[in-house]
Amino acid sequence: MIKNWGDHSGRCLVEQEGISVIECERCRFKHIIPLPEEAEKREFYEQTFYSEYSEDYIAKHAQDADWWLIEHNEKYDKYEALLGHQAPYRLLDIGSGPGYFLKAGNDRGWLTRGIEPGEAAWRYSTSHLGLDVAHDYFTAANFSTFGTFDVVHMNNVLEHIVDVTATIEQIAHITREGGLIAITVPNDFNPLQTIAAETTGKGPWWVVPEQHINYFNLQSLQSLLRRSGFEPVYHTTSFPLEMFLLMGDDYIGDNTLGRAFHQRRKRFEMVLDRHGKNELKRAVYDAFSALGIGRQVTVLGRKNA
Repeated sequence: MIKNWGDHSGRCLVEQEGISVIECERCRFKHIIPLPEEAEKREFYEQTFYSEYSEDYIAKHAQDADWWLIEHNEKYDKYEALLGHQAPYRLLDIGSGPGYFLKAGNDRGWLTRGIEPGEAAWRYSTSHLGLDVAHDYFTAANFSTFGTFDVVHMNNVLEHIVDVTATIEQIAHITREGGLIAITVPNDFNPLQTIAAETTGKGPWWVVPEQHINYFNLQSLQSLLRRSGFEPVYHTTSFPLEMFLLMGDDYIGDNTLGRAFHQRRKRFEMVLDRHGKNELKRAVYDAFSALGIGRQVTVLGRKNA
């Protein structure tokens, strides 16, 4: 069934309490309709999301710090290999959370800056870690005030943004020529997810309209970057957690069980790290991304001259 809302039209994939997820022909990625107003979205985050989730998120991030550091350093290794010029490199992290990614960059000699609207995460990153983080949203009104950067990074942010195209175009303005945009988003509607949704009978549990407006895969994310002046130069993914569901371990809606499977994934990756096999792990995940599987998808794009 085709659904229409204003200039947005496409095949309806999911309907949920008056909200539809469509494969939008105009935007060329999946998103909900009707789209929320920006003020409405901010009200939800400021009154509900940040107050209910931030403290728990920070605590879990601190517990996983050793595992996160492996991932963060892999990212910086890749950026340095692609940038090719001499340090110091400059990086902006939009939605910088508790700040551990920025700290990893600082420890490598990068000049980092963050922007974080969540009160608890911003306070932790500035007061506890001593980082340069603005307590704000990244907007049309302020994006030009941050300066220019070699890398602009967004991890699990783009799915929450109302006007995705405008945001990527704003990032292009503050990325130096030859610099990189680094985007990680949930890899939703992926093949393992859709099979798991059918086998468990629970449907598309990853569709959460009050939080996630947009739903990407590798192809739609690459297309978005190309239209905004970036040429994709690398893609990868993360551990395909849906494999546990296909093995009969149903963690959907069970935070305790979900956390336990996250610990298994952590152990798998940290054992490979201890044995010097990160390149093997990365080769596997890179291959997964080409097949469209993995819980998240990451694309690096180089700004065109």
